[in-house]
Amino acid sequence: IFGSGEVYNLSLGGCAVGSHCPVQAGLTVRVLVYVAGRVDPMPVPVATVRWAVQDKFGIEFVTIPSSAHEKLYDVMRRLEAAS
Repeated sequence: IFGSGEVYNLSLGGCAVGSHCPVQAGLTVRVLVYVAGRVDPMPVPVATVRWAVQDKFGIEFVTIPSSAHEKLYDVMRRLEAAS
């Protein structure tokens, strides 16, 4: 399956996605998270779909490279500071 979506409820352990991609709970996916203001995406080579309802689903980040984890942590800090 190849598709795109909008990420929300981003955390260090996963996120929710709004998308028209047909997924089911239990599916293993590879994810590239693009963040506004950043050119390079954050790769998540292994993620698991934990729930799926209509055009939304939640994924758990299972395997994430340390460089991507650091980028994600920086994004989370910026989001917290902005709120």
